[in-house]
Amino acid sequence: MDVNSLSQKFYVRKLDENDLDIIFDLCCGNPVFYQYHPPFVTKESILKDMKALPSGKSYDDKFYVGFFEKESLVAI
Repeated sequence: MDVNSLSQKFYVRKLDENDLDIIFDLCCGNPVFYQYHPPFVTKESILKDMKALPSGKSYDDKFYVGFFEKESLVAI
């Protein structure tokens, strides 16, 4: 899958462990989400989510992507 085809407005790329800090910062900027969907995000929970796979799936099927406006991550 070409993740760049997911948006014409934003730059899109796969995220990995090197992006942990910017992912965490984005998630922490939305505390209302975690009021309704606890627990609050941690760096460990992000890493766990990045590695989670349903039964019968491989990492070839996993797409953890970020949408960027200029240099800023604006969505996952």
